[in-house]
Amino acid sequence: MAVPDRKDEKNYTRTTEAARKPSAKDLAKQKRELRAVNVAVGVNFAIFLAKVATWGFTRSGALLAEALHSLADCVNQLLLRAGVNQSRRPATFQHPYGFHREKYIYALMSAVGVFCLGAGASVVHGIQSLLDPPALEHMGYSLAVLGISAFAEMCSLNVALGALRTGAKIEGQSLYKYLMSSNDPTTAAVLAEDAGAVAGLGIAGVASYMTYVTGDPVYDAVGSIAVGCLMGAVAVMLIRNNKKFLIGQAMRPEQHDAIIKHLKSDKMVLAVIDPKSEEIGDGVYRFKAEIQWSGDRVVNKYLGSLGRESLYGQIRNAACTSTGSNSTSPTTGTVDDETLRNAMDLAMMEFGRGVIRTVGEEIDRLECELRELCPGLYYVDLETDKGRTDKISGNLECIINAEEVQRKDVMGVDELDSGESFPGGSGRAAPAAGAA
Repeated sequence: MAVPDRKDEKNYTRTTEAARKPSAKDLAKQKRELRAVNVAVGVNFAIFLAKVATWGFTRSGALLAEALHSLADCVNQLLLRAGVNQSRRPATFQHPYGFHREKYIYALMSAVGVFCLGAGASVVHGIQSLLDPPALEHMGYSLAVLGISAFAEMCSLNVALGALRTGAKIEGQSLYKYLMSSNDPTTAAVLAEDAGAVAGLGIAGVASYMTYVTGDPVYDAVGSIAVGCLMGAVAVMLIRNNKKFLIGQAMRPEQHDAIIKHLKSDKMVLAVIDPKSEEIGDGVYRFKAEIQWSGDRVVNKYLGSLGRESLYGQIRNAACTSTGSNSTSPTTGTVDDETLRNAMDLAMMEFGRGVIRTVGEEIDRLECELRELCPGLYYVDLETDKGRTDKISGNLECIINAEEVQRKDVMGVDELDSGESFPGGSGRAAPAAGAA
């Protein structure tokens, strides 16, 4: 395999950056998701430190499980932040469709870590507490920290929810539909983690309160196991969501149908064959299809832009330049077959180049219209389907036969004028009256 030229790679990168420059809408969306991630990272790290410090006094298993939960969320959101930044890199020669999926790789790594470390450690610690209950002290501190943590997590949850509401308003969708359509999976992941954290704090708070009231450490151990199971459920949901994006999925049905409808309604298009779409990033799509063009309308558009008289002039000029001044018979004034073939070859080559240019212009026009119809459609590949050639051959044969019939009719009229149809069939005119 040939190694790409570095110069070509640089030119490709510059061209791609210019063609795929993020819109103001995309930049605003990235700013919202980064803000939600940054707030969540700061909140979870502060909560983690507070929980660990309090666990040192109380030895509460539920509180330790919540500390691990906060640490796992913090690491997960740091990975999400790194993935967002990495996915914003421009496309290169080796990666022509960009790095949009890189954020899902980081998020998948984080989700696996949450499942194995956060959920696993919480469940194991809870089981150990059931088998060998520790001596719990200062449970009031534990309840206070859990209450403060719940307030902080709800603030972070509100930031993520606000970012999703803004995105849904811009897209003209309800919050639920926007969330289910995965238009903003990074912010949705932060929302899921914050919601899980609030639920986990509620479980840990109930377990710690029951232990504080009854003095029975079993409640605390059960709370630790319950928080671990909750973390595992959130991790499984995140793994499934990221797997869906890494494997690849089609764009939303309403978007796909709108694109197909627009193509089929175009007067230049006869049929749309084998359409395929794929979401290669959150809100970034790729679409390809084969187009069967209306040959008559494409040719008419080319002739309309060129002018039929100009085309006829090209044929006449081709006839003159192909054989020079000897191309015309001095007696009949007609063009010989070889000259006609050469002229038609030259004219048809120019005609073919013009039709190809016209098809290319139509493809560019349709691609621009599709990008306006679906703003997230960054990559559009429209190919020309070869269609059927028997109709073209049949039309040409009909034209040739019609011209042959017309030519014979004209020759018949000439024969009548020359007197060849008189009885006797001698081909000479009838003698004049009174001739000797």
